[in-house]
Amino acid sequence: MKTQNKIYSTSAFFVVTVTLLIVFLIYPTFRDFREKSREILYNKEKTVFLHMQKQELDNFEQNFKNYQANLNKIEKLFIDPKNPVDFIRFLEQTSYSLNLDVDINLVKDITKEQTNTQLSYFQIYSKGDFNDILEFFEKIENGPYLLQINKLTLDAGNSDESSSMVEASFLIQVTNKQS
Repeated sequence: MKTQNKIYSTSAFFVVTVTLLIVFLIYPTFRDFREKSREILYNKEKTVFLHMQKQELDNFEQNFKNYQANLNKIEKLFIDPKNPVDFIRFLEQTSYSLNLDVDINLVKDITKEQTNTQLSYFQIYSKGDFNDILEFFEKIENGPYLLQINKLTLDAGNSDESSSMVEASFLIQVTNKQS
């Protein structure tokens, strides 16, 4: 019986030792191996992504001269909010070519809640022939600036039916350049 107890105790010792080795040595090693593998895979994907970004940047730099003309056209769609003289000049020239009298006012704040630094607002009062005013709207909407006409008010002015003279008041919302 002594031999059998020795075998059992040796087997139990061996099982406990193997279990402790598995729990404290092998499992942590495999867990670290899995984490390191994920980290390596993540770094590899990041490296590939950065390489692709570098290629795209190099491609953009090589073709920049081709893009420059279009970028300049896009830049001209926006007005300088600190100096909108070119936009006002465009409005005045357009109205002059259509024989309209205009009064252009820059509106600082529409409302306190709607303050938006990406937009400028202009209140325009015009007087002239109805067809000329409609053509003025069409020309500024199709003009070189990114804008939207809001709050249009037309008034026939007098009761003379033979006259097509009207007064128009409208608000223009124009997109600003980003500083």
